Amino acid sequence: MKAADAVAHLRVGGCVFAEKEAGLLLDTYAEGPALEAAVGRRTAGEPLEHVLGYASFARLRIAVQPRVFIPRRRAEVLAVAAVDDMRRASAATFLDLGCGAGAIAATVASRVATADVWASDVSETAVRCARVNAERFGFSVVLSDWWADLPGELAHHLEVVAAYLPHVPDKRLREIPADYRRSEEECAVRGGRDGLDALRAVLPDLGTWLAPSGVFLTMLAAEQLSTAAALVTGHGWVLGHRQLDDDVILRLRPAGQRGDR
Repeated sequence: MKAADAVAHLRVGGCVFAEKEAGLLLDTYAEGPALEAAVGRRTAGEPLEHVLGYASFARLRIAVQPRVFIPRRRAEVLAVAAVDDMRRASAATFLDLGCGAGAIAATVASRVATADVWASDVSETAVRCARVNAERFGFSVVLSDWWADLPGELAHHLEVVAAYLPHVPDKRLREIPADYRRSEEECAVRGGRDGLDALRAVLPDLGTWLAPSGVFLTMLAAEQLSTAAALVTGHGWVLGHRQLDDDVILRLRPAGQRGDR
């Protein structure tokens, strides 16, 4: 298969950005049978990132694998916020909680040389994928159901925790693009009735793991802010937030800290 044929097949297959996708595929696969097979996978409904074997995130190439949550570009601002907090903290420990492929951990590790970076996920498939990225970017990965199986040495030592939590309400799951729905584990996106089940799960034990001067960062839809704020303050955390069009970054810190740094 030639480049022009790839564009034509992708367009017929319903790919809106056929020329761009063909260019990316050509960067990975040589013209001929390899490109033809890749185009076939894409037009059959496989996400482009899985066909390429990577996702672009914060100017990094993050290795991805089938069944693993594909890093969302909208979460780059969460990764940048984590980098900013880690730089202010100097030498400190960071955790990408529920890491998927480990995109946020990779971003922090690549930009904060002094950071001790960890990532965790409950999915064995995700952990295997994250370890591929860990070897390249330099961080540690553990299999853990939220906090349950983290190394004890991390207790009260996490200066920054960032978590792109599953937060899609059940009634909106069908709004996720069909290729993603077919290729990702639903637990990586499903947030329950109001999308906040994962937040409810992590809040009770957050104090056991966060350092006294630490912060917890997550990202939700703006429409979830009021309910999330009630949950957070109900657990005794001080909440700051930053509005980003339809999204909001939440920044939790223990009561008694000297304001947002």
